[in-house]
Amino acid sequence: MLKLLKLTRVSPKILASHRAGDLTPEHVQAFASSDDIERKEQVFEAFNPDYTDADDNRSELKPEGDISATDKRVVHVGIEAYVKTGGKTRSDPFTESTFLLDPELLDELTARKLGTPQETEIYVR
Repeated sequence: MLKLLKLTRVSPKILASHRAGDLTPEHVQAFASSDDIERKEQVFEAFNPDYTDADDNRSELKPEGDISATDKRVVHVGIEAYVKTGGKTRSDPFTESTFLLDPELLDELTARKLGTPQETEIYVR
């Protein structure tokens, strides 16, 4: 159901291009992965189906600062701990990818888990 709702937010220009055969269903899904209408239009205007695949579009549309769940810091801290401390996430229903939206919180949790510089110095000496 979420996938269908996301597809309803794709611009008429993108849908028309798909109907004309210029975009694959994967391209349309990539454009649907973002809620930023203005950014979708910018990426679409620069889009060249001969050189751009759906993953390229997803990368272009990913908001700056979003952190993939595969990031080493996320793996170290854990998504559960991040969410438990108030961190927000978003998912791409077409790729089942998860992104963390608060890089400052993730950095803070990573630093805590690694220990403060003072604690680390004790072990280095």
